[in-house]
Amino acid sequence: MDPVASTSLVSAHPSLAPAAKLSTPAPSQTKMAFVADDADADTKAIHWLAASSGYLVDILVTPGDTQYTFIPDAHPITELSLSLQQASIRWRTLCLTTSVEDAMSLFLSGGLTFVPNLRELSLKFVPVAAPLFASSEYAIPVNFVPATNSVVVDLALRTHWVAFPVPFAAAITSLTFNLLPEHLLGDLLSLLEPCSNLKRLVLKACRTDPSDIFGHPASPSFLHRTIHLPCLSTIVLDNVFHFDYLDTLNFKDSLQEFVATGFVWSASTFTALVEVLLRCHSLLVVVLRGQSAKTPAALPVQPESITLRCASLDVEVAPASEDFFERFHLPMAQNLRLVGLSLRAASRILMSAPRVRRAEFDLPLTWSKKPGANSQALIHPAITTLTARLMGSVHGVAEWQFPALQHLSILIKNANLRMLPKIGPPLLAVLNGNGTQLKTLHLDAVDVFDPAFASCLERLTELKELTLVDCHMTKKVLEQMGKPQALPVLCYIHLVLRNARDVSAVDLVRLFQSRRQNRTPKLLGVVHFRDSRGVAQKDVEVLSKVNRIQS
Repeated sequence: MDPVASTSLVSAHPSLAPAAKLSTPAPSQTKMAFVADDADADTKAIHWLAASSGYLVDILVTPGDTQYTFIPDAHPITELSLSLQQASIRWRTLCLTTSVEDAMSLFLSGGLTFVPNLRELSLKFVPVAAPLFASSEYAIPVNFVPATNSVVVDLALRTHWVAFPVPFAAAITSLTFNLLPEHLLGDLLSLLEPCSNLKRLVLKACRTDPSDIFGHPASPSFLHRTIHLPCLSTIVLDNVFHFDYLDTLNFKDSLQEFVATGFVWSASTFTALVEVLLRCHSLLVVVLRGQSAKTPAALPVQPESITLRCASLDVEVAPASEDFFERFHLPMAQNLRLVGLSLRAASRILMSAPRVRRAEFDLPLTWSKKPGANSQALIHPAITTLTARLMGSVHGVAEWQFPALQHLSILIKNANLRMLPKIGPPLLAVLNGNGTQLKTLHLDAVDVFDPAFASCLERLTELKELTLVDCHMTKKVLEQMGKPQALPVLCYIHLVLRNARDVSAVDLVRLFQSRRQNRTPKLLGVVHFRDSRGVAQKDVEVLSKVNRIQS
């Protein structure tokens, strides 16, 4: 963005301090606040716009029936549009938040029919307070050249469907639409049809009132209607429950990212999703975060595998539906995030993804009753970064086999801080059994006070970063870190100490001193005392001396 085009104008809000009478704005001025009950707010806005010399970029036009407006009716909008024409020569981006009625008044007055240097228009329609849904159309008469202009539209409509003229619709690159139960598939297709350059589409519904817009067509005629979106690279479906008629949108040749969240896992949902994903030849990222039905039923298991050639897969699934994911073959996947799967299912998915480098597991809260589902072994020869969120126990960590692992994070969910699991024995087994040379280690809510963890400190000869959050920490552990043979290349440490009555700031200073004497690399980092009642104020003051010791 042009550095001189960085000024924004915001409407008044009771929380903002009253602004003085407007004078000619300085180029460095970034915001102007107007008093909500100021009768001359619109006049001041027009004056300031006219004097802004093109420095204005973002204008917030709130609906005329709200208490925060500085444009109370259509007449000031006409005057405002003339000021906009004078001030828009150097605009690069314009953010307009308004109701459909106010937008129409502004556009029809001629204020924004042509902005020569505008590169991006962000247009957000907010709903007016109307209790009933009515399908009426408003055309937006804005002249845009798709090759040079970009339009971002956010629709939150309760009373209108907006019909964009072809030149304007062709410039829309991003469209966000807030779905309501009254919205029908046919109207959505009509809205999207002229958006030939659309790159990002977000359809979202309220969690308490999900949308079924792709569950059934509005009429039989829509069964054979398909809208082509040749440039669409990202589609996000939030709280959209069914996907049976998602194929009415044709994005198979361009889609790179498919995100679906908040839906309910079922056999029909799975079948529809697979059909859509398999048609997308350029797919790189797949995010499927579904919910469990009240009475979940297992999906039918078929012998054939499903080859999904995406580079990243993010899945949240109900335990009863994990059989579906075991059928996936992921030959190109490099990133995996698996939530809710049993250890058996996670292990089988790892075996189907030979190229994975980064993995994140969030293991289920309850054990599966399926035979072999609780097998602890996770094996992969190529994973370099692993994040594991475990439920209370770390015993299975000892059976993991990741010989290429360099970055490890282990976090205990819902940890009992009075009885943390000991990480030393399983971690030492991983280090010894795999020949692993970790470079970063993050441990959250585990007990590090045991001889096995002391052996780990000597075994971690390549570790450069260490993070311990809410771990059982003692003075003895800090002394072990300061030994010459422990952590020889450690450069950064991050400690979050909770109720560490046995650790004082003096002990931390001694750690830094001992590492300096051992000629190890300079140690930097951050230490937080969280609810540490046993740390006296004088010790906290001593901690401030660490920087001077290091220098």
